[in-house]
Amino acid sequence: MRISLAALACLVASAAAAAPIEPLTREQRWPAPCSLSVDFGSICCGIDSGLLEQVKLAIIAERRVKQAYERGWGEEGEVTLCVVTRRRADARALAARYGAWVKARPNPELTKVLLGRSRGP
Repeated sequence: MRISLAALACLVASAAAAAPIEPLTREQRWPAPCSLSVDFGSICCGIDSGLLEQVKLAIIAERRVKQAYERGWGEEGEVTLCVVTRRRADARALAARYGAWVKARPNPELTKVLLGRSRGP
């Protein structure tokens, strides 16, 4: 079976673009320094799960993301995403994008986008 060079390049490029989000336990430390963190908090009724899914899908498809981690820390689904980008400028661009999504939500104060490591556990 022959695979054209163009088809092979597409396969390699699509594999490189997908950054899986590795789940961590509450006790595990971040394996790498976070370029940016997204904390999904709650005050009574759970996190903004729609926004969490939107951000996770964007992270998985983003070429500027080298690696990503997810760690739960609360009783109502609270979770932090740690994103490792290829360059500092990539982290700033993604933080601005995710921050705009947060501001457009009904309860923007519950989700925090931070450059660097999260304030959470």
